[in-house]
Amino acid sequence: EGKQLVIPYKAVSEQLGAYSVYVVGDSSKAEQRLVKLGSVVGDRVVIKDGLKKGDVIVSEGGQNVRPGAVVQSTPNAATTN
Repeated sequence: EGKQLVIPYKAVSEQLGAYSVYVVGDSSKAEQRLVKLGSVVGDRVVIKDGLKKGDVIVSEGGQNVRPGAVVQSTPNAATTN
């Protein structure tokens, strides 16, 4: 099936049946992005749609982030397995 995009499951938030993650965008500002989930593997989840390789996601403290908030990033980009 080729390579799949995998991120830490804790980076995903769910609201009313929709799943999203925060991505670090321009000027280190958080941007909410809707995603489609695939299978869960341990503490990670396959992302079927909504992210691309190299997107930097907010994986710690995402429940406290709001769109447009400035976030400090550490290397934790979406990776392929």
